[in-house]
Amino acid sequence: MSRHLIIGWLILVASAPFADAQTKRRVFVLHSGMHIILAPLDKDHASRTLKANLAERGVAERDLVAIANPFAMATVKEMIPRQGLILYVESADPASRSSQEAYLRLDAALKAHSVSKNDEIVWIGHSAGGQIGMTMAHLAHNLAKYPELAKKTQAYRFDTVITLGAAVGSNPTPADVKLRHYHSPADTMIFFLCKHGNVVAESVKSKVQFRVCYDLGPKAKVRVFPGIEHMEWYDDDAVLKSILREFELTGRPAWRRPHADAATGVGLSQLFAQALEAEFKISLE
Repeated sequence: MSRHLIIGWLILVASAPFADAQTKRRVFVLHSGMHIILAPLDKDHASRTLKANLAERGVAERDLVAIANPFAMATVKEMIPRQGLILYVESADPASRSSQEAYLRLDAALKAHSVSKNDEIVWIGHSAGGQIGMTMAHLAHNLAKYPELAKKTQAYRFDTVITLGAAVGSNPTPADVKLRHYHSPADTMIFFLCKHGNVVAESVKSKVQFRVCYDLGPKAKVRVFPGIEHMEWYDDDAVLKSILREFELTGRPAWRRPHADAATGVGLSQLFAQALEAEFKISLE
């Protein structure tokens, strides 16, 4: 083997890790929630709007994957589709048929967008789409525990799951995945589900109990926004800025800055808000 060939081979081997690092992507996977009669006619409205808004704010089109909404369309005869409710409650269980089928859809969509197992997945799900994302993260990081599903799909690396106005029935999110629940006291849909969701679940013979959050792990937080109704999450500027801030740490609110502000009242607000976040994982936005 010639000297030049050996040198070339060494350069190729040495540069391989660098090449892998250069091609790693952060891919935003977007999912709408359950369709009801009061929702926009397009059941993919939330994911389409999110995609347009994130693209407008600089996220590359190739890194935005909108998953087709599997929930049944609401009609005048069935304003809250029963099959949609079943899918919703089953999505809290990774072993359920609905969850397994959701992972098949995810795998197909990611492969269609050339997403590899080395890329970082950021799931943003509105309403029931948030619960689905938490379960997809579990399946992606524990695929070997589901051998039949593993035969048809591949594992992926979830970095973050963001739920937008989601009432959840479980938290199967892996401990090493960042979980962000975006919540607003003004979201009447979530208030209703957390207060009366047991009746909704029982109508489809489920024991799921809906809450704002379940068992927050070491990388989980609840971000609280004022005045956001259920259909406003995916089009609100403050929410969109917060989503991007999860990864860039720019333009953070005054009470989340590392140094206390000297202005009257602001310093105390900072201490209060930072203590709330540190002790209870609740972040005021």
